[in-house]
Amino acid sequence: MILRRFFPYPILMFSLLISLLCFSCATRYPNAYLDTSMYRIEQDRKSIEEEEGLSFPLSEKQYLEEDINGHLPETIYIKTRTQTFNTNYNFILVDGRIYYKSKDEETKPTNWALLTKTGLPHRRFSLNFHHASRIVEISADADELMALSDEGVFYRIKLGYSLRQRKERWYDVQGWPYQSQLKINPLVVGNRAWSIGIRNDQVLWYEDIYHNQHHYGTMGINTIYVLGKEGQEIRFADTGLPSDFSHNLLGPERGSFIAESISASASTMFLINAAGEMYTRLADFDTIGSDPMFYKYTYEKQDFGIAGSDYRSNFTPWALPSEPWQRQPPINLSEGARLSRRITILQTGRGNEARELRVAGSNAAGENGYYYKMLTDQTWSFRKAPLFLSEEDFLDDQLVRKGSAPRGIRQEHAFEGRLWTNNLPDSEYTFSIPDFSIQEGSCHLIILRGEESFTLVLHPVEMWTYLKRYNPGRDGTAKLFFITTEVSTDYEALSPEFSAMIRDYIAPESLQLFAYVAEATSDYVLIKPKTSRNQHSYLFLTKSGEEKPYNPEIIRTGAEGDDTLISRYMSEELVLKDPHRVDIRRRSEVEKKLAENIEYRKTLDKALRLFRGYARSSDLSRLAYSAFDGLSFITFMQHIDFPKIKTLTMFGEPIMENNHNLYTAMAENKDWLYGNIIELLDLRIAAYRDLLEDFDDNNYTAAVSPHYAEDYIGYFHKLGIPSSTRGSLFLSDGTTAQGKIFPISPLFPGFLIVNDDTSDLILVELIKPGQAISHLLQDEQREKVLKTKVRFYLMHASDGAETALSSLQGASGWIEWDDSHLTVVQRISLLKAKRVFIAFTH
Repeated sequence: MILRRFFPYPILMFSLLISLLCFSCATRYPNAYLDTSMYRIEQDRKSIEEEEGLSFPLSEKQYLEEDINGHLPETIYIKTRTQTFNTNYNFILVDGRIYYKSKDEETKPTNWALLTKTGLPHRRFSLNFHHASRIVEISADADELMALSDEGVFYRIKLGYSLRQRKERWYDVQGWPYQSQLKINPLVVGNRAWSIGIRNDQVLWYEDIYHNQHHYGTMGINTIYVLGKEGQEIRFADTGLPSDFSHNLLGPERGSFIAESISASASTMFLINAAGEMYTRLADFDTIGSDPMFYKYTYEKQDFGIAGSDYRSNFTPWALPSEPWQRQPPINLSEGARLSRRITILQTGRGNEARELRVAGSNAAGENGYYYKMLTDQTWSFRKAPLFLSEEDFLDDQLVRKGSAPRGIRQEHAFEGRLWTNNLPDSEYTFSIPDFSIQEGSCHLIILRGEESFTLVLHPVEMWTYLKRYNPGRDGTAKLFFITTEVSTDYEALSPEFSAMIRDYIAPESLQLFAYVAEATSDYVLIKPKTSRNQHSYLFLTKSGEEKPYNPEIIRTGAEGDDTLISRYMSEELVLKDPHRVDIRRRSEVEKKLAENIEYRKTLDKALRLFRGYARSSDLSRLAYSAFDGLSFITFMQHIDFPKIKTLTMFGEPIMENNHNLYTAMAENKDWLYGNIIELLDLRIAAYRDLLEDFDDNNYTAAVSPHYAEDYIGYFHKLGIPSSTRGSLFLSDGTTAQGKIFPISPLFPGFLIVNDDTSDLILVELIKPGQAISHLLQDEQREKVLKTKVRFYLMHASDGAETALSSLQGASGWIEWDDSHLTVVQRISLLKAKRVFIAFTH
């Protein structure tokens, strides 16, 4: 009856639930596949140590140095990797097992005891649970404990005030919409510190920058913050996100602050550097604005007047941008007093400000203890405590007295570019972002027209995705953002034309929530409207210093080519040295190279299946969401916000659509890039097998075919195609121009044609020519005439109107080489073609 009262059409409500279930299931396959096949995340731990000089777990000596509160201490004052506490319990590690002790003398255990009887994460009668044999690091906050095993797996357990009050349970998986193990990977190996922060009913509400309080909801949020090995980058994982470390928070001073350690509580981070300078910030995936499907956000100042203790405040919009880093007042030290890198933050009540900060150190008398204050207090006090601090724990006294430590490089980059419409750049305006960070944080967009310029603020917020990732934006895959603009009225002082452009096209979107979406890597930033309107126009910016506005599609694909899988093709482990003379003493070497290349090919196939799975999943998820959105519309459910169906439908469509577009394009590009490598790899594998067959025929020496080459340029050379040659370029307007043609890359089967007059660049891709070239070279009877299919891309177009070469974009054709001239032909129709370029070499 209750359900019927709120949902009078149960069959439609059932349909809505089925649509959401389809969305959840659609995400399952690629995430599960990634757990077993993604080469980056599953790479061998020893290779990490060799490549980066890092190791996990730490040595026994290093872990013993973490026991600064003593062995079996009375209580824990300062949290470390092996000793921690939450609201109700203290925890320590002893020889790989977790012991716990109540902080309340009236609650058991009052003495140290093994947690859940064994001190190890386990679950009885569960075949799927991955049991830990040794725990090496722990962190706790609120009512939870997180444990890290020597295998690099994170476990968590939720504890009530007494273990007997509820059924406690270890979890070896986390994440949504698909749960999987969260593991240490190369991005977080060698970290300076990590800590969990839990924002739940104990703090009850979050207060945004305009002092509106928002009830935490019903689930709370558990965030794992990791300070990277350089002390500048903060990565985080969240139990409500896919289980990876792909998310970032930009550190203080635009990431230039080099922190020695991090501690967290209730989503509030606490950092200290080598000089004792300190910063705090409350930030998690929800508060930074990345969760618009479940929370409302706004960039406009509003006063809702609802207390955070009132559950309704969970439904009021959260103000953005999120809280910035707050510099904490310095600790005034007496002569002889010292500070250490050991810090702790703990939640003490409700709201943002209920946090206590602690910094371990010593007083003027040399007595150990910790300096402490509440989050917003301006002065520190000292409390003696039985802490065992080594000399390595203390900060450099000279830097502390100086009050300042060296900074690192700011974690931002400069980009510049143009507005593109219908694949052509606009020449009237140029755009630049001098301070974009792929990690997080606002930046500035400068618009230049002649001698005039106008600057506005961009507020990028990372877009939620349902797929596990590695290091988006920096690993050959793009990162998605929502963007809100903030435009001042200064444009009114500009020239009439410039002012009108700002007023008509940019100012109306100012502070309109997430009016734009962006796709970004360390190589480019692409910004376009959120809605389908004007999707044919977009801003495309590349690293500052690029002289020509290259075709965005080429640059986006090239950015994905910055891939360790591709660069591995020419690595020493795969390439046989001096293959033109191999004797039987090197047989085992050839066998090893052959096996490594076969395994490499399998890895490429796995990666391709992974990216294709991403594309299928994104398509299914988009369709499932569309069904949900449609049903919510016809049933008027989209007007209901209790539960948050209205909030879910406001930004669900652009999230699903942009994820679909990104992962579909990614799959197509990887098919293209990996396909070229696989073609070369098959030729290499065949050549190495021929060597072994020669040995099997009792030949003492063997050599690869004289027609074999390691790359496409090598094959072109064997055909006699020159490395560069000049010729005539036939334009669509009937005129000709002089130009040059040359191979573009060893691992790319194609040529670049340059127009001398305009500097236009035409990319000519040969469609899988490797096998055809190899067979042609090996057939001694055939005339060496190469004819193979090609595809054209206008890589760089002249500024302004459509050029005489614009018709080549995306066109097909063929290329011919007959040992004397090279001809490039565009197919116009089934029976019609025209020459694009011809070059004579003799």
